[in-house]
Amino acid sequence: MFYPKESFVILKGSTPPPIGGVSIHVSRLSNVLTKSGVEHRIWDTSIGTVSYYTNLFKILFSRFPKNTILHLHSIYWKHLLVVLLISYLKPFKIYLTNHNIWAIDKKFKLISFLLRKLQPRLSKLLYVNPGTPEKYKEANIEISKFNERISPFLPPNLDEKDEIFNAYSDKIKRFLAEKSPILIANAHKIVFLNDVDLYGFDMCTAALPSLLSRFPDLGLIFAIGDVTDHNDYIMKKMEEMEKSSISDSFLLVYPQITIWPLIAESDVMLRPTSTDGSAISIDEALYLGTKVLASDATARQKGTAIFKNRDQSDFIKKIIKILDNATVGN
Repeated sequence: MFYPKESFVILKGSTPPPIGGVSIHVSRLSNVLTKSGVEHRIWDTSIGTVSYYTNLFKILFSRFPKNTILHLHSIYWKHLLVVLLISYLKPFKIYLTNHNIWAIDKKFKLISFLLRKLQPRLSKLLYVNPGTPEKYKEANIEISKFNERISPFLPPNLDEKDEIFNAYSDKIKRFLAEKSPILIANAHKIVFLNDVDLYGFDMCTAALPSLLSRFPDLGLIFAIGDVTDHNDYIMKKMEEMEKSSISDSFLLVYPQITIWPLIAESDVMLRPTSTDGSAISIDEALYLGTKVLASDATARQKGTAIFKNRDQSDFIKKIIKILDNATVGN
């Protein structure tokens, strides 16, 4: 644990819903602190909600112990700005966990400016991607000397698996029973970065015909937390699979559910992202004993099989090799 003894911790970050890498991390970190007897509270970062501003008011005008740590789990500019202001108004130690590497860029001038101003006021900078210090350097941000790389992964409570699985829809359970092998991929929502499908939804659907020619009973699950963004794009891909008579082999899971029991039931976890942060879903799959195939968009966890970023042919080839029990690790 990176908190000094007898700390009072304010976790400022998103919590489920929505379910995502950061929100799961914050939620599980809260559970760890509870079990460890560390006093803490969560300040959810859902800007615009009444509770957000109520918490802000309480933090500004309430008394806290001298050993209070405000721990931010976001580099969204509004969150950075609020924490920067609080650092001048309250005698808190400020921690920042940088979960995402893509937003540290000269083109995001306001984020870079705020990160630059916040660095000297940090008691600790935690980051999950090994490329983060270099990204700070490229963005002309002098990184805090109190920096430390961490794994953002905190394991799930395996005792909850049956309860979560039993709550799944009959459609999901039937798909798992009828299909083999099972592949799974996930995304918080469809995102385009530089006109590229960030989470590789397009790569997964495009791979299906070739995979079915080799494994006719194969099933591919894609879990999306929020389908409101780029819904037309999602529907277009679904229609393409319908026309190709392969839609029965594909299951789109939404809205958000807790998917780690699904990952545990799958043969391969796919992570075809064009850029990435820590990818907690990879740690989750490896912890649960599920094989993982990911793009080489960033350094990946030991035990992860790798394919060339955005290379559809290599993606399919590596999936087939894994399913054929070939060794395609780092």
